[in-house]
Amino acid sequence: MHKFTPSDGLHIVLDYAEPGMPFVTTCDHHYENTITNITVPAGTRTDFASVPWFFRRLFPQVGGYSRAALFHDQLYIEGKVSRAQADAIFLALMEHDDVPPWPRWPIYLAVRCFGWIPWNRRHGRST
Repeated sequence: MHKFTPSDGLHIVLDYAEPGMPFVTTCDHHYENTITNITVPAGTRTDFASVPWFFRRLFPQVGGYSRAALFHDQLYIEGKVSRAQADAIFLALMEHDDVPPWPRWPIYLAVRCFGWIPWNRRHGRST
């Protein structure tokens, strides 16, 4: 079960006031499933997918996976579920949003391999 609010996609604006985080949500975005519920508050800044610059031609920061990336970032921030659960939800959201296997699987595998860095920084563990 996937339930989204708003149901008609992302509500964002561009705002270059903070370099690296050019998008701002204009309303609360909510997602719930059988494991957790997530609210991304209005005014949240995001880059959507945090892709290293040398991979951005293959995997742009904004794409069909943007909504999944927004909720995944919030899961990492809140830490209400384990990192493995957050990453599994990210994969399920990309599948729900019909992201094709390419780029869905490479992005998911990158998050599984390297997501420990931002996770540990956020939750007070040294990297």
